[in-house]
Amino acid sequence: DYIEYVNFPTKYGSVPNKKFSIGQYAFYGCDNLVEFYSPHSISNIYDYAFSACPKLETVYVNRYYDVNVTVFENSPNAKIDRARVN
Repeated sequence: DYIEYVNFPTKYGSVPNKKFSIGQYAFYGCDNLVEFYSPHSISNIYDYAFSACPKLETVYVNRYYDVNVTVFENSPNAKIDRARVN
């Protein structure tokens, strides 16, 4: 499965419990997004997927395979963390 462009109006985003890819610009410009949570593996996180999300702090994922360097462009505090996922 593949997530294309969405715009979360809330502070916290999550996806269903299954393996998927996050497409290019999928969460681009989500001004209010603070956290994103995926309980399952992400096969790819493509360019600019979480770019221009000024409040984004953490993307929690169980496991990921490939992350492009521009994923968090213009999202100065964002990072990927596995600590919260069981």
